[in-house]
Amino acid sequence: MARRAFQVPRRPWGAAALPRWGGLAAVLGLAVTLARGAEGAEKCNHTDLVWDASRTGVGIPATCSDLSLVDESIGDAGASAIAQHLDGGAGGDGSGGLQLRTLDLYENHIGDDGAKALAAALAGPFSTLKELYLWGNAIGNSGAAALAKALESNTKLEALVLWNNKIGDAGADDLLRALDTNTHITKLYLTGNKV
Repeated sequence: MARRAFQVPRRPWGAAALPRWGGLAAVLGLAVTLARGAEGAEKCNHTDLVWDASRTGVGIPATCSDLSLVDESIGDAGASAIAQHLDGGAGGDGSGGLQLRTLDLYENHIGDDGAKALAAALAGPFSTLKELYLWGNAIGNSGAAALAKALESNTKLEALVLWNNKIGDAGADDLLRALDTNTHITKLYLTGNKV
C-alpha cells in the first residue's frame, strides 16, 4: 500500500511538550514538522537549514516514524547523537529510543565514525529501521565494514542506500558478504563509489 503524506502547519515542537526528544533535537539544532501518512505514521522533516547546538526548546516527537535530515551538515557528531537514540535511548534500555522506520541522512558530511555509530545502533536489539539513506556522504571502507558487520545481526533493515560515498572494493566486498547471512536486505545501492 502506497503511503501518502499530508503536510501540517510548520511549527517547532517544544521540549516542554516533548521532553524525551528535546535533547536530541537541541544537539542537532533543528526544528521538525510532521506530516501524517495515510497509515497514521508521522514523517518528520527539518524546517530550519541551520546547525546550531545552542538552540533549545526543539524536539523530535515520539510518534515520528520517518526522519529526514537532508543536507544539514550534521557530520559524525550528529550521526552519533541520532544513533544513540536509535539504540534504546540514553539509558540503552529501549525506553527512550526513536522508533523510526526510515532515516534519511543524505548529504550530511557523515564519515566513517558516523557510519560506525549508526552501525552499532543497527546491531543493537532496539533498532526498528527498515530503510537507511546515507547517500552523498564521505563513508569509506571502515564505515562500510562496520555497516556490514551490523547487517549480520540486524533482521529489520530492508534498504541501505550508500550512493556517492567513498567506499572502495574492500568495503563493497564486506557489504556483499554480509548479504550471505542477511536475507532481509532487499535493496543495497553502491552506485557512485570507488568500486
